[in-house]
Parts: sequence; structure tokens; C-alpha cells
Amino acid sequence: MAAESYALYHALIDDEAAPLDPHVRPRIAAGRELTARAYIEALRMRDTLKQQFAAAMAGIDALLTPTSPTTALPLDEVDQTQSPAHFTRFANFLDLKALSLPNGADAAGLPTSLQVVCRGCDEAMALRIGWALQQATDWYLRHPPD
Repeated sequence: MAAESYALYHALIDDEAAPLDPHVRPRIAAGRELTARAYIEALRMRDTLKQQFAAAMAGIDALLTPTSPTTALPLDEVDQTQSPAHFTRFANFLDLKALSLPNGADAAGLPTSLQVVCRGCDEAMALRIGWALQQATDWYLRHPPD
């Protein structure tokens, strides 16, 4: 992701005067150091992983996971060096289709969510599962405490 982002936005990233979030710039700038060989090898590995995941999902409509490992954190507690995308990144990397829905709350009343991951090009299945969940629950109507 950093290599592709850097290829697109290198002029902005390399311009230290450009108004960018100080946490975003280093994430994208990391793509500057990636060699063409490493990038091509990563794409090949991704193709292999996509095939393996498709085989593992044969006959399965969806994989359900939490959307994130925690509920919302106060901004001053967010570790900008770590990605909160622990459960979502694989869906993007493998070109899968996914959606997230509210599915409860923690002890403090902060919302939790469920990620519905389906095969690539199967948005319809993800949406049908999401619709069924919303018909069975009222989590999508609730709001966190003030």
C-alpha cells in the first residue's frame, strides 16, 4: 500500500512544506524505499494468497470477524505507529468484499462492530447478510453515551 501511495503522491510527500498530517506522511513515505523487485514479489505472493483463501472459503458464504480489536479510543490514546486495521486489512489485500455493522456495545456503552467478509465481486452476499442482521437486531439504531 505504501509503494502504491508513494507512486501516486510522491510530490506531495516529498514536499516538507505541504500540509500533511504528521502521522500520514511517514506511512506513505515508507513506499519510497521499496524496490521494484520487492513490489513484484509482494504482488506474486498476494496472488498465491488470494488463491489459497478462495480455496479455503469454498462452500462458505462469509467470514465474520470483529471490525477492530477495540472500541473507540480517545484520540490521545491512539498509537499512530500501529494500524487499527488488524481485521480489515486482509480483506483489502485479497480483493474481498466486506462491510461492517454495529453488533453490540462494550461495558462503557461504546459500540462494537461485526465485519462480514465475502468473496471478491460478491457485494450482494455481504449486503444480504448485513440486511438480515439489521432485521434481527436494533444495534444500528443505538448511539454511544455522551
